[in-house]
Amino acid sequence: MNKININPQLTRLLCSWLLLLALGVLLLNDFYLKAEYSNWLTGKLSDFSGILLVSLILFGLLPKYKISVSVLICSLFLYWKSPYSDLLILYINTLTPFTYGRVVDYSDLIALSMVPVGYWYVSHQKPNTLTFMHRLLKIPLLITTSFAIMATSQLAPPQDNFVFSTKPESQPLEPAKVVEIIKTVAYNNEMFCDSCELDEYQGRFYLDGLSLSYIIGKRRRTIEFEVIGIHDGFLLGPVNTYEEMQILQDELKAAIEEHFKDVEFVLKERQPVF
Repeated sequence: MNKININPQLTRLLCSWLLLLALGVLLLNDFYLKAEYSNWLTGKLSDFSGILLVSLILFGLLPKYKISVSVLICSLFLYWKSPYSDLLILYINTLTPFTYGRVVDYSDLIALSMVPVGYWYVSHQKPNTLTFMHRLLKIPLLITTSFAIMATSQLAPPQDNFVFSTKPESQPLEPAKVVEIIKTVAYNNEMFCDSCELDEYQGRFYLDGLSLSYIIGKRRRTIEFEVIGIHDGFLLGPVNTYEEMQILQDELKAAIEEHFKDVEFVLKERQPVF
């Protein structure tokens, strides 16, 4: 069996503190922080750590072509962040079982400040002797780094958030009645109860690729809903649940407005693909 040969400089980089820090930040941000704390900071963290990772890897692979690599990274990132890459993204999403996307925001270009950081770090890397740990971890770290870079631009599943609130002069909602209405709609859509029996004020239903969560405000004045689905190509191939999400939302709206006359419906729009 042929061994995978990785040049010594790249091997050292894969085990360096800077690459491990960038890799850890990228994975933590993409798989936890973005979902729990979605804001401008978590949006920029992926760009900064991703650009730094790409810079370190490419400078390590092509140490004699640092200027060319710098120009290549900056050019590709500028193209990716511009509307001109829409057609490329469409082709990728059509031909692969994944869905990629990005927001056209030129302020993201400040992440290119990581290119000179990577350039400087690789240029000043000391040619230390490779240890057994270097050789043991180089392939797993290369695979993990490649996965993190490819996964960072994948779109999160589509998510709809909407709220029903009572008018000030109305009576508070009856939690038991609200839950019964939600259960009826969920069961009519062949969804299963995940945690709807544990708390009278909140619960969750699910179906393959689709989930429905609700929370009744403690003052019984609001009902907050979160519907999460999947879009074309998101890990599971060319399928999506947009239609099912819309049907679920419409049926909940109709049922709640039928039973509670003095409620107002507020919808937060779904994020666009590009």
